[in-house]
Amino acid sequence: MLNNIKFGIKISINNFDILPDIYNNRHLIDFIEILLNPDYKIEDIEIIKKLKIPYAIHFPNSNNGIDLGDIKKNKRNIEFIKKINQDIKILNQLNPICYIIHPESGDIDLSIKNLKIIKIKPIAIENMPVKSIYGGNLLGYDLLQILECREKVLSFLI
Repeated sequence: MLNNIKFGIKISINNFDILPDIYNNRHLIDFIEILLNPDYKIEDIEIIKKLKIPYAIHFPNSNNGIDLGDIKKNKRNIEFIKKINQDIKILNQLNPICYIIHPESGDIDLSIKNLKIIKIKPIAIENMPVKSIYGGNLLGYDLLQILECREKVLSFLI
């Protein structure tokens, strides 16, 4: 593989059926990014635990009804966070590159507040496009917003 370029493939827990194809092409793939849907099951985690390829776990986003900064979705956000925190023992058996999450939309302070109560580590905050496919602006779409998010996260930790 090239030293300065890594190749990954993004899949969802709903299409683990393509894992044999990924393994058959293992020499071409450096990592997998797995979308962990809100309705994941322990059986899904067991499959992930057995992976022989480095992987990152991508937490669900607004496409899956989770948006950490949207007050209208906060009941569902909290339910998902509680599920993650309840499953912390089995999730801690995973060894992902990171758990990717987006600031999403709405209120950056609500997004950070929700991030703060997620017990799983390591979390990587990933930027967003400027506009949502559902309309409206998103949080963390450029370097300045990511830096603002970073500062707010750090201020919560102090």
